[in-house]
Amino acid sequence: MTGKKIRRVAVIGAGPAGAITTDALVKEQAFDTIRVFERQDVAGGTWVLTSGDDEQHQFGIPSLEDLINLRADLNVPIPQNLTEKNALIETPETQEINSRQLRFTDTGAHEHLHSNLPPEIMSFSQEPIPAVLSERTRTQHGPDSPFRPREVIRTWVEDVFRRNGNDKLIQFGTSVELAEYIEPNQNNNEEGEWVLTLRKSVPGPSEGRKKNVWWQERFDAVVVATGHYYLPFMPKIPGIVEFDRKYPSKIRHSKYYRGTKDYIGKRVIVVGGSVSAFDALHDIREVSKLPIISSLRNPSPLFGTIPFSHPNIEKKPHITSFDSTTNTIAFADGSTLKGEEIDIILFATGYDFSFPFLPGLKNVHKRVPRLYQHIFSIENSTLAFVGMITGGFGIRFFEWQAVTTARVLAGRAQLPDRHAMEKWEQARLARRGEGAPFWTLIPEFEECFEELRALAGEPAAGTPGRVLPKYEEAWGEAFWGLIRRRKEWWKRAAQEAGQTSRTQLNAYTTVKNDTMATRPVIEYYFSFISLWSYIGSKHFHQLAKNHDAQIIYKPIDIMHTFSVSGGLPVKQRSTQRQAYRLLEMKRWCQIRGIPIVPHPKYYPANPSLAHRVFLAGIEELGHDHEAIQKFAQIGLQTVWADEGDIADPATIVRIASEAGLDGERLLQRAQTEESLVEKEVGLVREIDARRYFGAPVYVYRDEPFWGQDRLEMLDEVIKSGREALPLPENLD
Repeated sequence: MTGKKIRRVAVIGAGPAGAITTDALVKEQAFDTIRVFERQDVAGGTWVLTSGDDEQHQFGIPSLEDLINLRADLNVPIPQNLTEKNALIETPETQEINSRQLRFTDTGAHEHLHSNLPPEIMSFSQEPIPAVLSERTRTQHGPDSPFRPREVIRTWVEDVFRRNGNDKLIQFGTSVELAEYIEPNQNNNEEGEWVLTLRKSVPGPSEGRKKNVWWQERFDAVVVATGHYYLPFMPKIPGIVEFDRKYPSKIRHSKYYRGTKDYIGKRVIVVGGSVSAFDALHDIREVSKLPIISSLRNPSPLFGTIPFSHPNIEKKPHITSFDSTTNTIAFADGSTLKGEEIDIILFATGYDFSFPFLPGLKNVHKRVPRLYQHIFSIENSTLAFVGMITGGFGIRFFEWQAVTTARVLAGRAQLPDRHAMEKWEQARLARRGEGAPFWTLIPEFEECFEELRALAGEPAAGTPGRVLPKYEEAWGEAFWGLIRRRKEWWKRAAQEAGQTSRTQLNAYTTVKNDTMATRPVIEYYFSFISLWSYIGSKHFHQLAKNHDAQIIYKPIDIMHTFSVSGGLPVKQRSTQRQAYRLLEMKRWCQIRGIPIVPHPKYYPANPSLAHRVFLAGIEELGHDHEAIQKFAQIGLQTVWADEGDIADPATIVRIASEAGLDGERLLQRAQTEESLVEKEVGLVREIDARRYFGAPVYVYRDEPFWGQDRLEMLDEVIKSGREALPLPENLD
């Protein structure tokens, strides 16, 4: 932070992030001017419901080609004569500047939108969300439903502004078209400041016509609280642009979903595997032709396949291509559908970041680059972002970001130096990868909350500054309780519709071995940094080959597994145990006939990125493919025999390529696709839920075998065909 005193602060956006940021700034009592600019006419952000198609307003993606090629939502031309302070400039309205469609101004809210978090952890710490239910959620989830309707949340955001009169700070109907930082001593400016170019649409001289009014205002700091639910993300599928051009209105995005009216009696594909996808699926299936088709690359790691397991939902893998010439849609399993059989393809594939008023800031692999703690620009800490995170608590975490921002801008909390901030970003990139995984909180809830609480500190004496409470485990328990509740509702809905298959209702994303199957199926929990996974790998793969067994590979975060099961990392164990481990290591390597480096140079490197590359390979080729089996074995060998760095992207690419995979492409997927980090996290939750610990764990017909020294037991069970011995439920 520069030594300059921050007196004037602009907040861009009046949604949940803008509301709590404004409150935190006001309560610091350190600023002369706080201004909030909101382009909608009411507060609420993404919870505001904007209207659909009418004679004056087209609805939908204006150009799929521009959107996919990152040419959408660009900055608009600014009047050249905006030079004098406080001068107002008038220009006529134009499509380029005023079109809600071209500017992506519409929200993604729809008539049945509800919150998807328990209100006690979604709300801010001092502003509870009212216990008001809609008839829809009361019918579906009962009188104690935790889900709140859209308008309740929007009004709650508005009330956060109003409760202390902060709504008077909002300039509604005002777009920030350019935020430009003027360096010190530039244009006779002794101290650096932000110049915001603002625009408002007002009635023009002719009836029914409007005009744009432009002006500039100056600030010492800017807080961007615009959210990330405006610019739709569409995957770059071969042929999709040509297909959309030939068959307009068939391809849509869930941002523009406003209810079931357009889907009555239609044949529909819903693309995507997360919340917006399965919410749309269960909404639309009530009125569409059946079965409705769900196309997904991966199911949600939090919910598994349950949301998609319904007799009226047909599950298909991800779409691999569109052919406008033959009017064909192709899927990853080789199947195809004729376009004339499908009326609407709804992509519920999320959103991308977009800040057209900051033309120098471009998103990198679906993340905002060069931010410390997801908030402060490393280049200029007078630019802050609140609300650019996801994964678990969402709005609750905005409060921690807002208070930290307010304290730093007030000079009451200090940021580390630039080198330390860059180091934080690089460390998180190494641990989580690019794209959505980078800014996803789950599963590091406590760490994220407590880091910001420590940075923000306590409010200054004599001020009403907000106090950030300590993270409570009950918050996480409430979150996971809601996950279980939603699963139960989907199970019940499927049962009521005639669904009785236990496999389709299974809460885990595990593979159950059908007793009628001809091939044994072995689930294999392992980690590339697991010593005993390495020692057992060669023997295990030979065992599977001898029995013609299918291996289901499940890479896990072994350090997390240690932490929740009472285990300790090697260096934290007693010296007696460390010594015996070395002895066992040498003995078993002699028995298995494999080389070993007892103290690998890079142990314990973070294997997360390598795990995600491996999972991406499985998605494309399946668990049975020879290249996948080679990848698993070479990855383990790299750590324990070759002393390679399993966290190094170049090393990972080499391993994948040596196994026969396209390493560069899989690495890019692992660094950018949120679904892969969700799948990795899902495996962690899965092994916790099944009460297994450590690695390797081999599971056959629900009977676990922990440790490579149990491979002979596994061999005996497969040979004998005896009944499985699952973990006991009762420990008495």
